[in-house]
Amino acid sequence: VQALYTCGAVLMAGSIAATCFSIQERQLTPDQAAAMPQEESPIAETMLAFKECPTPIARAWLVQFFHFFGFFCIFTFGTDYFGKFVYHGDADADDHTTQHDKYQDGIKAGNLAMACQTLVSVIFNTAVPTLIAKVGIKKLLACSDLLFAGCLFVLALQSSPERWPTTAVFALLGVPWATTTSVLWYVVGRACEGLSNAGLYNGVFNMSQCFPEITISLVGLVLFGVGGSDKTLFAVGG
Repeated sequence: VQALYTCGAVLMAGSIAATCFSIQERQLTPDQAAAMPQEESPIAETMLAFKECPTPIARAWLVQFFHFFGFFCIFTFGTDYFGKFVYHGDADADDHTTQHDKYQDGIKAGNLAMACQTLVSVIFNTAVPTLIAKVGIKKLLACSDLLFAGCLFVLALQSSPERWPTTAVFALLGVPWATTTSVLWYVVGRACEGLSNAGLYNGVFNMSQCFPEITISLVGLVLFGVGGSDKTLFAVGG
């Protein structure tokens, strides 16, 4: 695990360094600087952006919020689902016991399933521009969201989940993940064309991916407090 974190840190640091050295910043012209919002408080600027947000961005914000709510269910509890429901292990069991070892094996299988999801997402992302041109954004999102909800409900409702069928479901989640990370950003980018405060609107849209992480933590706390499980959370996400 430490080796993986080290590789991730090196990759991130390298990417940041490459960006800093290869991208040249350009100073704003006087006219561009004058067109920038003059609010002193960042909070006031953000609140004003929410209030005056163009309709396409506001709609994309709402859709993206629910996308990330569902995916944070997977990212946060997906491997735990494998450990508990697929491998029938126990995270609280003593070390080196059968139940604890089963849970650890489930965590490994869950990570492999998440890797399959990422692989499918990368492959499907290459087809997204073509699909947008052929079927349009609305139909693509509708089909993607139906698949997303269906996968979550399958995970929530299957009584005796097995490793490979469940891995296949996780892999299918790569399709809606691909549209989540590309299509709605495309919508926002198009909506921001020609706007003087496009950067601010992009920042506001980014919040649609941050707030669900807080929300899912609170929802999970409530659901688990009343006897719910990972399956309950997946059902809510679906």
